Amino acid sequence: MKKQFTKLALSAALVLASLFTISCGEHSWETIEEWLKGSSSSEEGGYSSNSSYPQVNDGGGSLLRQAVNVGYNIRNAADYAGNWYLRYHAVIPPVSTFVNEDGTITVCVLDDNAKIAHIYEFSMTLELQGTFNFPYEFDMFGAFTKDKEGNYYFFYGKEAADVRQGEDAENEPENMAMVKYDRSGNKIKTYKRKPRSYRGVRVPFVAGNCVLEISGSSIAVYFSRLMFRGADNISHQASYGFILNKDTFEQVPSSSPPYISHSVNQFILPINDGFVFADHGDALPRAFNFEKCSYEEFYNHEGYYCTREQSWKSFRFAGNDGANVTNAQMGGLAKTSSGYIFAGTYGESPDKRNLLILTLDDYEQISNPLYLTTYAASDNRSVGHPKIVGIGSGQYLLLWELYELPSTGGSKYLTTKMQIINEAGNPLSPAKDLQGLRLNIGDFLHYNSRNGRVYWAINNMSELVVYGLDARYAYDSDDFTLP
Repeated sequence: MKKQFTKLALSAALVLASLFTISCGEHSWETIEEWLKGSSSSEEGGYSSNSSYPQVNDGGGSLLRQAVNVGYNIRNAADYAGNWYLRYHAVIPPVSTFVNEDGTITVCVLDDNAKIAHIYEFSMTLELQGTFNFPYEFDMFGAFTKDKEGNYYFFYGKEAADVRQGEDAENEPENMAMVKYDRSGNKIKTYKRKPRSYRGVRVPFVAGNCVLEISGSSIAVYFSRLMFRGADNISHQASYGFILNKDTFEQVPSSSPPYISHSVNQFILPINDGFVFADHGDALPRAFNFEKCSYEEFYNHEGYYCTREQSWKSFRFAGNDGANVTNAQMGGLAKTSSGYIFAGTYGESPDKRNLLILTLDDYEQISNPLYLTTYAASDNRSVGHPKIVGIGSGQYLLLWELYELPSTGGSKYLTTKMQIINEAGNPLSPAKDLQGLRLNIGDFLHYNSRNGRVYWAINNMSELVVYGLDARYAYDSDDFTLP
């Protein structure tokens, strides 16, 4: 059914951003002079004004901000309670962002009560251009994405009966759906899937995330699920996913994303020849896990299939397999010239976590963690909600939130940090304060190569708030004020 497209004109609210600070426990230069010297050029890949990094010249200053009152309540997309980063698993984000091929911005916002996915289309400078409303196909929303042609893709699920694996599960009806709409909002294709395959999907999206990404003509979905009861009469949790041809909606032969148990967060990095799947595992393995799925042609060149050809596993988290709590958090994965770079957090206790970097090479070697913060056990600060995104020229933007752990108990937000690193994880800028600029706890950062900004969105009750941050701002030393 075609949805109404409404033309709107709203001006973007603009503001400058950030405060240069040198904090104890953070990997950074001790003086501005050392920082300026280190950022001019170095063997570490220091910043140079002659680099090919896009210059932001859209008139929006360091930070673009647009707020829209949507008229319905939205689940919190930011950690306003101050303790979500301590939870052992990820969540489905109620607000998610996508940067289109032409540089415009799409934001998907969930109205869980009405079971409607609202789409808001923005210009690069965050002027609202129009909206769509798409009803849920099933009662549980998983993820959304778009392709280069502007088509919309949504993935949904619903709970199946609490039965045993095997014959009982075989009789369960379809409980997963992929739906495609054209750029005008017309539904053009639906794929539905039964829950029975590989121990089954009794309840999708349990204790984890759901991600949907496109590479070439393939679309991959990867998510957490509760399986049907096995021989031990227990419904275990693990990852699950599959890959479809985005045009025909037929499953790509031999495509099988990894099986991780328990998998409490999921991520997909689309690459030129396939996907890299990332997991935050609790048992098999109890580590950060990465697997690359690449395309290969059939011998008769009539199709292709996806093979899992490379895998990496990080250091093991302390504690027993299946304990749920790992004292870790996954922040995302980006491509480098010789492999991949990952950001996350880890600590010896749930509320004492530091920011870490892992590098993965093309020979399935993974580095030991490089810690960019080193808060001691006696310190009352902890890192939460790390994010990483490539911004070109071998540079990567890190954003994370810093929390305080008062002696009276609990946890509260202190500030947001920003830093640029190179492919080895070494800092190219100091860690900079962005006080009050909150991050999305479930979604990831999205870089816009057309204007050099990084976009994400959150909400404040029924107000949608979209940000476009100039990634180069990490190199500035002016003070940040959030409007």
